[in-house]
Amino acid sequence: MRVDLVSRRTFLHFAAAGSAATLPAVASVAADRDPDDSPQLTETVEACLDELEALTALMTHFNGDGVYDVRRRVGFVARCHVAAARGDHGQRTLWAGLLFDGHILAPRERIDEADLVRCVGPVPEGRA
Repeated sequence: MRVDLVSRRTFLHFAAAGSAATLPAVASVAADRDPDDSPQLTETVEACLDELEALTALMTHFNGDGVYDVRRRVGFVARCHVAAARGDHGQRTLWAGLLFDGHILAPRERIDEADLVRCVGPVPEGRA
């Protein structure tokens, strides 16, 4: 029997996708349910949403230098190369450079970890 190992990030993507896939099924069952059962169903849906939020939060944390979707001005999301640098006092600063075709187009600018939307992957070899 062949066993393939997956990274934590890939596993979380699978888990989030599975959870998201069950939500429409729960909603369709709700239409066929007796109104007296709705509090239990509401609790189930809220638990699913809480789990999805927790999984999403895990996927958006900074996991090292790489390519990320970054929230920019006024809700605009851009694909950027994000790298961490340590300051004089050991604090970590994140720097993002806008990417096009794997090349950094603009000067890097400082960002907060909260600006990270999701990690896309590592930087392709020799690109950025």
